[in-house]
Amino acid sequence: MFLETFCGFKVIRTIASEKIKGGPLQLCGHEQYDELAKNISEKWDSSQNILELQGLKDKLQKAVRYMFFFDPDKRLDRVFLEDCRGMLNFPWAMQVFILNSPEPDYVPGRTIINQADVFILNTHYGETNKKAQDQIKKYRPGLPVFRENLQEGISGELKSILGQLFEAYLENRTRVKSALETNYPDKQITCEQARKMACKLKVSLFLIGNVCDEWGYAITQCGLGCF
Repeated sequence: MFLETFCGFKVIRTIASEKIKGGPLQLCGHEQYDELAKNISEKWDSSQNILELQGLKDKLQKAVRYMFFFDPDKRLDRVFLEDCRGMLNFPWAMQVFILNSPEPDYVPGRTIINQADVFILNTHYGETNKKAQDQIKKYRPGLPVFRENLQEGISGELKSILGQLFEAYLENRTRVKSALETNYPDKQITCEQARKMACKLKVSLFLIGNVCDEWGYAITQCGLGCF
């Protein structure tokens, strides 16, 4: 559905073969992609432009990060990451939350609402949950919320918002890179300095951390779990 709307994108679908534990991703040591791939099952569907990765959670996370940041031969720029725990597993990405099967009393948590860039209520599976809408309005009145029957496609308004959000996301990555180059030419930045940069640029610590990864900056004196 998204591929039909946005040209030039691929889909990476990750399926963890172990119980997903809580907590943010920790990339505590680089591994070569070929070594990671030994623990991952890859299935490429050329007809739908979808790469399906299955394996241990930490291996999948690292493999995806390599595809975005570390390996020039496998580097991908325009990708939809499909993961039911994407906000936890890939917090640096632009977050599109789709509520497919709203239970009458389901209320999305504050963490989900705060991290989402756009919230889609898929009406194909039933009536929209008013409690969910009220909760979103309470915590994030400015968060874009759409009622869509996604099985029939994406509305023009939603497509426009997604396009704007993606361009803003890319712009923020560029702003972070520029700030790093200007202020930290030795390619080292402390955890405290990174926090201040995130506050000044109004971006997440996860984005700061991943732009540092992408361009070879070391984060020193780091509090574990921050990035």
